[in-house]
Amino acid sequence: MPTLTHLSIDESWHALRPGVKPPPPQNPIVTTTFLEHFIVNPGDKRSRDFLPRLTDLTLTVFPLEPSDQQALERTLASRVTTLRALVLTVLVSNEVECKSDYDSITCFRAAGTRVHCSFQVTSV
Repeated sequence: MPTLTHLSIDESWHALRPGVKPPPPQNPIVTTTFLEHFIVNPGDKRSRDFLPRLTDLTLTVFPLEPSDQQALERTLASRVTTLRALVLTVLVSNEVECKSDYDSITCFRAAGTRVHCSFQVTSV
């Protein structure tokens, strides 16, 4: 896995099936703990970076908790020189739900990371 450059995590398998009401996420994959494993710390010689060659990250998730959003921001900041693209799709129950919560990740575009954030309304 140290040579993996593209990673895609999708929490939506049940939310996108026609006619199936998505249950609330009970065991989300993308959490603060999960995201903290992606933080690169070049100053720590004892640190073992997880997926050191990661250049493209795609996440399809239910709305992130504030702590998860902050962990995502820290992950992006730590990989700003190596991560080329982030595609984030947030599964929401209505079109206006929490869109502004993700505005802060677009600042990484200024550092050269392609950031695409979209919101997909799940069918009820």
